[in-house]
Amino acid sequence: MAIAKFLNRLVFCMFASDVGLLPTNIVGTIIENSRTTARATAEQFAGLFGAMATGGAFGPFQVRHFNGGLFADAEVIEVDSFSLAEILAADREDWSDVEPSIFGRCSSG
Repeated sequence: MAIAKFLNRLVFCMFASDVGLLPTNIVGTIIENSRTTARATAEQFAGLFGAMATGGAFGPFQVRHFNGGLFADAEVIEVDSFSLAEILAADREDWSDVEPSIFGRCSSG
């Protein structure tokens, strides 16, 4: 269940990035800048998810509050380098046509 929740959050971030609700390529940027260790990448995602839960700063960016419960906690998992490469490849796709309702009640506010 933790893996599914984490992946759902990542896909939402990819969508939000592609529609302008988050900085462009935020998921890929996190991976590229912290992929030296699984822990470093997990810490960065926890920081992003935490900012999304309340609204506020994530590095140099101001992040909106996303309500609806998807980011109610900042729980993440440490991902191996093979999986990070797969996530990075997925982030390069255009997620803007995804129907937002697949994420449940999660909207920016």
